[in-house]
Amino acid sequence: MNEFRDEMKSWAGLLGGTSDWVRSTYGALASFLAGTNTAIDEPTGWLAFSRLCADYVDPLARFSAQFAEAAHRYRPRGIPNQLGNSVKSYELAVPRTVRTVMAAPAEATGVGGVVDTATTAEGFIGDPNAHRDRYLPIALRRYASILLDKRVEFESDESVVAAFDARLAELAVYGDPDEPRRKPTESEFRRVDRLLATQLRDAPRPPYTRRLRDHPNLAAGYQRARKVLLRQIIDGIEPRDASVIYLKLKGVGQDDARSLSRLTGHEIGVPEFFDAAVAARETGYAAVEGADIVARAAVALRELAGWQPSWEVEFAYEWLTGGASARPPFEEIRAAVTRAWQLGGRGARPPGALAVEPANAAGLVGAMLLMAVSAVTETDDLAELSDPGAVGRVAVRFDEAAALLAHYGVDDARGEL
Repeated sequence: MNEFRDEMKSWAGLLGGTSDWVRSTYGALASFLAGTNTAIDEPTGWLAFSRLCADYVDPLARFSAQFAEAAHRYRPRGIPNQLGNSVKSYELAVPRTVRTVMAAPAEATGVGGVVDTATTAEGFIGDPNAHRDRYLPIALRRYASILLDKRVEFESDESVVAAFDARLAELAVYGDPDEPRRKPTESEFRRVDRLLATQLRDAPRPPYTRRLRDHPNLAAGYQRARKVLLRQIIDGIEPRDASVIYLKLKGVGQDDARSLSRLTGHEIGVPEFFDAAVAARETGYAAVEGADIVARAAVALRELAGWQPSWEVEFAYEWLTGGASARPPFEEIRAAVTRAWQLGGRGARPPGALAVEPANAAGLVGAMLLMAVSAVTETDDLAELSDPGAVGRVAVRFDEAAALLAHYGVDDARGEL
């Protein structure tokens, strides 16, 4: 049941990364483990995390995951077999929408606010079926919106369009779907293809990594990345590069994507994520292997986290995309932020800065980098995380970073990555 697995992972990350009451109840280590795929021998943390799953993650995931089945009942039928897998995947996006509404602020209609506090969460999971009818219209309007949006891809096949239209007519009782995105223009197609071509041309070269254009999943990854970039442009977001292709290659074949940019001789030291002002303090991340991680972290920071633009976000993004030769080491972040602060603001606070002084900005940038890199790392990505005490130290810094981001009104990145 893919939807339940995905909801378990997403609810765990959401609760572990954004809820102060979860951290106070289950501890910083359990909260950290909730948002990672790291395998580590840390029985105390895993025991606390298992309690979190049993108490909240499992019942919440069961509730939101059920709406994929509700959408399945309205799947278009009688379509060619070669389109079947594509159409089947549409319903898997529905639980995510329900989860997002559940975790959002409470509305007068009785939805949202589910995990604001332990009390609201316990009240919800005490009788989840009592809430189903409130979320069913949200789920099926979302499914209708997806069908309407995807319908344009099959306009050349009258039988497929008729199958979509029949289901859209049945779903009309749940409300009007969102208007579909407009079609991309020819110039937008060309712009996206140029971005992707540049990414392929400028990707790291051997001996450090396999060439991006030689990746066995390139064709499928290219098409997925192309769709993402086109959607961004249509939605008014101007992509700066096509590094999203790294994430899409990972989605096509996770094992191959992880080996895509595995470095053999070039590692990026990460001794200081949480508090960039104290460079000598060990975090437990001794090294993270380079280009693949950095490229994915840049995507997470810019495209997936939903953070509002700020001077600190821009600095962190430029650090991740500036290239190894131009990128200062993590331990020099404080000095680099101070130099950029003085240059950008001519001694005063730069436009768009959240912090009021460079030392605070350095800590904020370090926290953002931690969240972005943590959001995309997998067990295989961590060169060293074998010390049983290391993950505990990382968890403490993670908790500090989350608190710092919350102080500045910056949501952390783990819930939907």
